[in-house]
Amino acid sequence: MKISVNVKELREYFEGLAQIMRRVVKDPFNEDEQQASRLVQALRTAIREELWNDSAPPHSGHGGSVSPLKQPIERYVHRQVELTSFGGTIQGTITEVGEDYTEISEPDGTTVLVHLNQVISFQTQ
Repeated sequence: MKISVNVKELREYFEGLAQIMRRVVKDPFNEDEQQASRLVQALRTAIREELWNDSAPPHSGHGGSVSPLKQPIERYVHRQVELTSFGGTIQGTITEVGEDYTEISEPDGTTVLVHLNQVISFQTQ
């Protein structure tokens, strides 16, 4: 799976979604900034879980286990790589490696998140 993300647009999307949710939920805490922050965080968590459930193959055993590719890929942070996944080939610089994903910055500035369980191969450029 390949997700192209413009961080600023994504942040604006979540903030807009939170504003819509605040209007829909007619509770007295709508004006409370701390509660609004919790609502935004809950929305982010729900969307991440939904994306994970949609992208995890049936045999992946999504149970929070660390991918065996995490450690080898971590060695290439801030280096140019070509990564092949089920969603296609991505070329760019690895900027972050999480428990189950890697973040790659493509030459045009696009940020791509790839689940490590979707990686077929990778090599340095």
